[in-house]
Amino acid sequence: MSFVVPDAGTLPTAKQQLRLAGPVGLAATARDLTARETECCSFFTFTVTAAGPADDVETVVLDVAVPAQ
Repeated sequence: MSFVVPDAGTLPTAKQQLRLAGPVGLAATARDLTARETECCSFFTFTVTAAGPADDVETVVLDVAVPAQ
């Protein structure tokens, strides 16, 4: 039995741009999600850090913390 690794992605061409391009406003989306999650589970502490101008970012880091028991 052999395992063959393709030399190119197998995602259909029409869907590739959706996969490569992050959602517009990713940092804003993460902040909205964490705000809503905090309403439900206030013991979580969320920190969203975005690297880039405004919400046109290349990197979004979501840090989730809980209090020590």
